[in-house]
Amino acid sequence: MDELPSYKDLPYCFRYTFHCRVGVWRARLDAKAWGKQRTILLYFTEEETGTRYCLAVFNTSYYLPRDRGFDFRRQGRPGDFFELETGETRTGRSKLISAKILPQEGQPASAGAKPEDMLTPVS
Repeated sequence: MDELPSYKDLPYCFRYTFHCRVGVWRARLDAKAWGKQRTILLYFTEEETGTRYCLAVFNTSYYLPRDRGFDFRRQGRPGDFFELETGETRTGRSKLISAKILPQEGQPASAGAKPEDMLTPVS
């Protein structure tokens, strides 16, 4: 696996919410970074709305969604598209239930772009 940056080293213009929508949705992985206490933070942009969400996967789950179908520690690169299923914990936090990488054929031209090229500066 490539070395991941710390979330503290990401550009200031990364504006994402930790309150993800519940359900199945398609998104582009913009970046991933180490969070606090051996957590990987996943930065996604929803394909349909352009809304930016941040999800966390933890070392206690081996950096896998609940269905254990995708290993974010070793797989997934910025620009990859996913079908995600998210839910809510009993305490109201977002949780990643499943993640399936989508084939690159037919993806928008931005699929190969760098995440910083896809983000707009925050003023």
